[in-house]
Amino acid sequence: MLDYNQPKVRKQIASILMNIAKKIEEDEEFAKIIFSQLEENKSGGKNNSKKSSKTNQLDTKINIFEIYQNQGSEGLLGLLESLDLQGLKKLVAENGLDPAQKVRRWRKKEKIMNHVIESVSKQMSKGEAFLK
Repeated sequence: MLDYNQPKVRKQIASILMNIAKKIEEDEEFAKIIFSQLEENKSGGKNNSKKSSKTNQLDTKINIFEIYQNQGSEGLLGLLESLDLQGLKKLVAENGLDPAQKVRRWRKKEKIMNHVIESVSKQMSKGEAFLK
């Protein structure tokens, strides 16, 4: 463990932080990663450094209703299969598909995918009676 009482250690840590700040100023991708981690920690999310956060970043840009409208349930199913379990749960929460918050306790990916497809199809079919 580092000893904060030693001036040499504090100077090394300050140097490291200055290098990180310089890298943030110069590299936009690095800055995006740092800021996304800060937002995740601020919102109380778990910081899982073992996994790549690519799947979690993807689902914030996904419009599942548009995909369902253009490609149908098969297209949406293909997209959902590319996400991991946590990504699916985040997608459900962001789109308001689980008001009772029962999906967050589910452990099977297929069950969550079926719930998403069923919920999206129900919401997309609302109003079809007026089109006939």
